[in-house]
Amino acid sequence: MGAADEPYEAFDAENTAFGLAFAELTTFASTIDTLLPRRDVRHILLLTDTVAADLSADASTMSNLAARPDVYALAEKLAEVGTAVRDGDWAAAEASWSAFQTEADTIEARAF
Repeated sequence: MGAADEPYEAFDAENTAFGLAFAELTTFASTIDTLLPRRDVRHILLLTDTVAADLSADASTMSNLAARPDVYALAEKLAEVGTAVRDGDWAAAEASWSAFQTEADTIEARAF
């Protein structure tokens, strides 16, 4: 490997399997921005149940072991959105969603 390979190495370092999965899952989760105002219980629960489980499962593939607990906590925050929706507590769902977004941005900035 020579200097010509360096751009590929940087790309691979930034675009790990977990990093790509994290980006996909958080992008998919962002549809909650549309679903919450519509009070779309069915699709919110489908999304939160699926994405929270996938996020937790994908955390086990992370190379940054120190960030794993943060990703597990993030998945739990998304699950809390679903729990609040099941309880009909839309204010709590919105608060948990806001916390998820903030935490996801923080994790993305330092986890990879």
